[in-house]
Amino acid sequence: MSVTEPVILHTHTRSSHVLGFFLVLFRDICVEDS
Repeated sequence: MSVTEPVILHTHTRSSHVLGFFLVLFRDICVEDS
């Protein structure tokens, strides 16, 4: 939970930003699923 946020904030490249975006989406889906 608090591990992915620093990673997203620490990386500001395009690819990393996209990966972070999908990580947030994936996390939201997991939260809704449970």
